Amino acid sequence: MFYFDSFKHPYILINKNIILPVVSLINFDLVEAEKIYQILLDNFPSFTEEFKIIKQDQIIGQKKYYSFIKIISDFSINVALELRILSSYAGGASKNEILNQPTQNYSPSFKTDRIYYYLFMYLVQNYTIDKDKHIQHLEPQYIGLIRNYKIPYTDTRIEPWTVGIFDDLDFGELLDSILKKIPYEWKAKIWKNPFTVERTTLALNLIHIEQYKYLVHDFIKFIKNIDENQFESKNFNTFFSDWEIERCFSKSGNIHWKFKKIPFINLP
Repeated sequence: MFYFDSFKHPYILINKNIILPVVSLINFDLVEAEKIYQILLDNFPSFTEEFKIIKQDQIIGQKKYYSFIKIISDFSINVALELRILSSYAGGASKNEILNQPTQNYSPSFKTDRIYYYLFMYLVQNYTIDKDKHIQHLEPQYIGLIRNYKIPYTDTRIEPWTVGIFDDLDFGELLDSILKKIPYEWKAKIWKNPFTVERTTLALNLIHIEQYKYLVHDFIKFIKNIDENQFESKNFNTFFSDWEIERCFSKSGNIHWKFKKIPFINLP
């Protein structure tokens, strides 16, 4: 059910075809986001109405993403679980799966049996919700190690307004230094680094929504003690170690990978 492709982009494979709507490639459109939201409620494992639409989108090249965020307020600081959905057409469909002719600045509606996504967990300092219960504004937790990071080969430091170009920045050296603080081997390296930088803060890459329940306490502790040299945790040990991934092929014959074992999750 859970896979990733040769670009390390995860997706879920579902046992039926769904129809993704036409989406703008240049503007945020609440109606589009609401259509994607309903698709997730019906098809994405563990996605519930606790997730809210954030009134922002991310456009990377010709790919359009909508984000849906669950704010967990049970701790000393708010925690965000962000599910970011690839909402535009990215290729691979047959002619009869494209449901309308593409027009300029719009991605066509298409049939698919998969949903491409990213899933992150990070800490939040402040947020606001509008009268329609959508997230209007989100302010991630300030982390000095992140904000003060000097981007390699430049004289630039990370500032809050750089969020729109994060995919163009190289955080490899920073993330490697953070990874070294965890004394366990990361067994999913064929997929991604466990840590990433999202919305100007440190985030944890997840595959399944339910994983956050087992990691949230230790993730908060890790962030609060991030300047220390080492962080040990039974749940982090499981998260780092308990993966099993096998190579497979997409329907078009491209090499993909399937998650055979995901930490804390009982797969069917």
